[in-house]
Amino acid sequence: MTSLRDLLGRTSRACRQTLGVSMCLVLGLSGCAVNPVTGTPEVSFMSLEEELEIGEKAARQIEEQVGLVKDESIRAYIEEVGARVAAKSPRQEVTYRFNTLDLEVPNAFTLPGGYIYVSRGLLALVNSEAELANVLGHEVGHVAARHASADSWREATVGVLSGLGSIAGALIGLGGVSEAAGASFLASHSRDQENQADEVGQMLAAEAGWDPLAMSEFLRALDRDTTIRENAVKQANFLDSHPVTTERIETTSKRASSLAIQSSDSPALARDAFLQKLEGLVVGQDPRSGVFIDKRLFLHRDLNFRVRFPEDWQTVNAPSFVGASDGAVKVELTLQGDGDDGRKAAKEYFERLEDEREAAAAKGEKLPPELTQSGSGPRLISRRRTAYTVEATTQRGQLSVLMYWIPLPAGMFRLTCTVATPLLAQYERDCRATAGSLRTLRRSDPDRIEFLTLQLDRALRDESLREFNDRVENAWNVAQTAAVNGLSLPYDLEEGQLIKYARKTLYVPEARDDAAVPGEQPDDASEDEAPSED
Repeated sequence: MTSLRDLLGRTSRACRQTLGVSMCLVLGLSGCAVNPVTGTPEVSFMSLEEELEIGEKAARQIEEQVGLVKDESIRAYIEEVGARVAAKSPRQEVTYRFNTLDLEVPNAFTLPGGYIYVSRGLLALVNSEAELANVLGHEVGHVAARHASADSWREATVGVLSGLGSIAGALIGLGGVSEAAGASFLASHSRDQENQADEVGQMLAAEAGWDPLAMSEFLRALDRDTTIRENAVKQANFLDSHPVTTERIETTSKRASSLAIQSSDSPALARDAFLQKLEGLVVGQDPRSGVFIDKRLFLHRDLNFRVRFPEDWQTVNAPSFVGASDGAVKVELTLQGDGDDGRKAAKEYFERLEDEREAAAAKGEKLPPELTQSGSGPRLISRRRTAYTVEATTQRGQLSVLMYWIPLPAGMFRLTCTVATPLLAQYERDCRATAGSLRTLRRSDPDRIEFLTLQLDRALRDESLREFNDRVENAWNVAQTAAVNGLSLPYDLEEGQLIKYARKTLYVPEARDDAAVPGEQPDDASEDEAPSED
């Protein structure tokens, strides 16, 4: 049986025999380090200090912009499993940190410095603790093998609006949009790096007491789920940076047979006990952060507002803003703070931008973009409504920015529309119409806000998967249910088998009862310039 220590020992000896001390001295002029996985000296363009600095900054931005799962018990469990895997890593000069992002699509990724994340969408797919351990081991493998580089991280951070074709996401960071936030900002790994991370991850999982074959099982489930997922908008997921191929599944399966599973003081949880830890997990949109009812209409019950975006634009919902883009233009809506004075709110916003520029200059950091105002004042955003509006440019006039301050009962909202200057005339009406659609909820809107949670039930004797779905009123179809439970055709169930399914529930904020939300509009309220809805 091959162990990770055996692999490292062989490669380290070969390395010393072929390279010698003199080669390391030459490489040391450019930054020489021995790769903890291969044992070979390599030129490193990112020092440990720089890696930790980049990772800490990116992690802070990720957690602010994407958000963490609110269930502390789930987050603590992920940290526990991750720590057991990381304890076997050949690289121990970094502190491995594990956390769970409040992200509905399946994803897992690593930041420099040992920051490792999985999404709640990925947790809904895993069917055993061993699968989770192998996924976390794969990400530890990327850290251990030093697959990150400073240059790739500087160039690859494209923002939480990645996938929306956002010009502004690459050129400007307004309204709290970070250049290093989001689930899909990662630099893609090469095929060799993915294979190496698979190998290291399976070895670590086996040494920590889990079955390495579970990596293959997870990849099959992920592949099936991605195939059947009916996303109206392409969203980044684990496959974007960790492509699954038949060869990769076969390789991980074959490798598992050569790895010995080591005994552990903490035996792996049985499948039923593992699944019970995930019961109640929100799958799909989390209504506490607002929901898209369709491709255009966004409702937020806790903050009591609705907004509608132009047709065919791609949308995104992040903790600090909700937005949309069609590639040439980007619109972001955020709650700036209290108050109902738009002029005052605009003044405070621009003063804060100037303070941030001065602070960055004092630290020698990259300066935030400078906005040059070309006009401001109350402007009509619909036939009967006005908003305090600022027109500005940035990037030496390449980008035009329209900003609207709109007071609602929850506070002062700021809608920022960023567009390539030559296209401003083409998109100005869309920006204004979006601002004009921002209102308090209609009376019927709360009844439209539903969400899904992961639930468990046991199969009855001779029950088919379709019959199971009908009995528990599963919101997932048969193919989706099979994918998240790791079932293959003909989807035969055993009596008493624990099955994951999705339950649809009407959302009621914890702090409120079913009474009408204060400040609601009647259902026949006019949308003014905003396009009509169904």
